[in-house]
Amino acid sequence: MKRFFLKSVVLTLVAGLMVLPARSAGAALVSTGSLLAGQSTDAGRSRLQTALAREDVRRGLAAFGVDPERADEQIAALSDEEIAALDGHIDDLPAGGGVVTAIAVTFVVLVVLDLLGITDIFTFLHPIR
Repeated sequence: MKRFFLKSVVLTLVAGLMVLPARSAGAALVSTGSLLAGQSTDAGRSRLQTALAREDVRRGLAAFGVDPERADEQIAALSDEEIAALDGHIDDLPAGGGVVTAIAVTFVVLVVLDLLGITDIFTFLHPIR
């Protein structure tokens, strides 16, 4: 009886494994461009987080009524394309602009977040979703 039970369990397992689809592992070459794009978005994300960590930028966010921690969370949630767009805007701004630059960067970040529907700060902007 014990042997019959063992055989039936083994046959059931073998039949179950034969019915399950087998998955094959896939591999592909990674181009240099895609590898460098990932590194540049990481660098852009860290530059944005560094800019938001500055005290004058945090004061500018507070002046607009935005919680700086919430802005940090939103930057972390942005896609690679959005990071590249924001990072491109920061690179276009003049160096050493001080408070005006910080407020301009904050405004651009808030506008982009508002257009993406993440925040609802500006009532005249409608999300693109």
